[in-house]
Amino acid sequence: MSFPISPGVNVREIDLTTGTPVISTSIGAMCGQFTWGPVDERTLVVSEVDLRNNFQKPNDSNFAHYYTAANFLSYSNNLRVVRVTDDDTALNSTTDGVGKLVKNATDYVSMDPDQGGAVDATANRFWMAKYPGSLGNSLGVSYCPADKPGGELSGTMSITATDITGVGTLFDDELTVGDTITEPGGNTYIIASVVSNTGATVMYANGDIVGATVNRETYSSFESSGSGTISLTANSLEVIGTGTNFSGDMSPGDVILVGANTAEVTAVTNATHMTVNVPISANAVPSGTEYIRRWKFSLSFDAAPGTSPYAETANGVNDEIHVVVYDYRADWTSVEDDILETYENMSVAKDAKSPEGASIYYKTRVNNLSGFIQFVKHPTLADVGADGDWGQSARDRSFTLLRGSQYFEMTDGSNGNDVSLGDLQMGWDLFNDVNAVTVSILAMGKAPEGDGPALANYVINIAEQRKDAVACISPEFGDVVMQPGYEVNNLKGFRNSVKSSTYAILDTGYGYQYDKYNDTYRWVPMNGDIAGICARTDQEADTWFSPAGFQRGLLNNPIKLAFNPIQAQRDELYRIGYNPVVSFPGQGIVLFGDKTLSPKPSAFDRINVRRLFIYMEKVIGESARTQLFQFNNAFTRGQFASSVEGFLRGIQAGQGLQDFAVVCDETNNTADIVDSNKFVADIFVKPTKSINFIRLSFVAVRSGVSFSEAIGAV
Repeated sequence: MSFPISPGVNVREIDLTTGTPVISTSIGAMCGQFTWGPVDERTLVVSEVDLRNNFQKPNDSNFAHYYTAANFLSYSNNLRVVRVTDDDTALNSTTDGVGKLVKNATDYVSMDPDQGGAVDATANRFWMAKYPGSLGNSLGVSYCPADKPGGELSGTMSITATDITGVGTLFDDELTVGDTITEPGGNTYIIASVVSNTGATVMYANGDIVGATVNRETYSSFESSGSGTISLTANSLEVIGTGTNFSGDMSPGDVILVGANTAEVTAVTNATHMTVNVPISANAVPSGTEYIRRWKFSLSFDAAPGTSPYAETANGVNDEIHVVVYDYRADWTSVEDDILETYENMSVAKDAKSPEGASIYYKTRVNNLSGFIQFVKHPTLADVGADGDWGQSARDRSFTLLRGSQYFEMTDGSNGNDVSLGDLQMGWDLFNDVNAVTVSILAMGKAPEGDGPALANYVINIAEQRKDAVACISPEFGDVVMQPGYEVNNLKGFRNSVKSSTYAILDTGYGYQYDKYNDTYRWVPMNGDIAGICARTDQEADTWFSPAGFQRGLLNNPIKLAFNPIQAQRDELYRIGYNPVVSFPGQGIVLFGDKTLSPKPSAFDRINVRRLFIYMEKVIGESARTQLFQFNNAFTRGQFASSVEGFLRGIQAGQGLQDFAVVCDETNNTADIVDSNKFVADIFVKPTKSINFIRLSFVAVRSGVSFSEAIGAV
């Protein structure tokens, strides 16, 4: 470094604190069939509760996959899960009764016109379940739009029978089917159709008028006084109206209040007849009784929607809307119509924002936040009584409102058939790219019966391709469950079909455990547990410790084993690469082996050594990445060697290495190497070996014989 010309102190910094990066070795991965959740997408889950929230409870078809994941999470808190489906039969529930497969957020883009997709124009498909599965068939969505304001209408009109003729009127802009209008004499009329700005019809005649100025009555979808009056027969489900507009005012699902009595509307027959779910009164209610109509979910909100502050500043009107997602069949919460999500004071204006600048556009908010539904299209006049201005800018717009609240129930969702080997392989492909996702322990889960070896080999290939993960493999259900006397031969057959690899860990089968969601017991492959104890070993000891034995190899979840091998069977199976899982009375169920499926005897035929090298290679590889584009000189080589040696000394101090040597100097970075823009470091290590066999010799020594003499004779 240069010095100043005049006297002074020149300060420089040299960073010798550069170390090796911290790398997690306990991140699990698995693929399987689930009840709910995104399909063909990696999802991080950190607990069994998180697994349940994302993928919902297991059933008879998918419990093995669910509990593989749940069992891993009983040891660790970092698992990436891919849900797979049979794409030919799995369907999302929809509001039009025609299921459609939309697997994940990426798939949704293809049908969203705001993101370049082509919207599904099915007439009544406004919403669909967020994910495929029959559980979506219990989802309902309800709207409550802003209050429809009253006030004097433009021009004058004449009514003869049911026909309206207007002069200077704007029926197209100011009237909607179902609106109630009142003339100065007090008679009310309900709009049946709007023909033009000067022509309309009403639902029934209330007397002729000529040249009158009329008012449109205020209407609230949230809660409003009913038009006309009603009469009720004692204990009857039928409501009869006089001067009512049930067809325009009421929707099945609405609540009707008569005094202190309430009931839910089940069907609207016409303007004067509808039915409810329970009798409103045990006594006859005379004609002329007034009633109140209420949105079913109004009590969950403080007030009716209206005009948002954003729309007000843009000279817009009536853009707000409440949306509720509810469990209409009780499949989610066991309570019919139980509210799952509420969205208050959102806007039907595409550009609407909160005072903090966040979007309050109802489509955007629901799609971003909901765990249950996703948007398909806005309602239109032909659908539910609104025109096509929803989804437009709030600027200078008076939004057309729905006539009354709306309720949409979803149907036709399907879990699909059981997943195939090909479905599972496509899911595992999402873990192929080592640069796209970090994982270190692959739990095979369960393959369709007969496809176990093929799936095992596929998962092992991914581990070998990545070179930073091990694959935990279990044999097939039919190899060990209810196969007394045939287990060893069956397991030999499975092993012969599975490739040899130092990146694979093979256990002996299935454990029996309680399924708390369905109150039954299940046989579950143990690879989730084996992957879990590897992760637990990393957290409680270090990666280079064996995950087997009574200190680190105790399994949390099985209460018994389908196959509990005795010593002679363990000897036979261990020789060919199986790691026996053994139940010891009073001591628990234990992984009693630490072999990989190495094709030959070597240091890499032990789980702890393979995982030690994965750890070292990944950490030192990441550290080496920082040397790219640096000068290949003595300083760079020395700095890198020093950091690697410090890292290896830490492993040595933690009992992972007996000894090591790092060569990164001019001997392996020759002039030719340097001139070709390469950098070479050779790292030599002697891994510590785990104890697999113990011999204890107890020697009886005669009196008068010294121990030194006895020791020499043994």
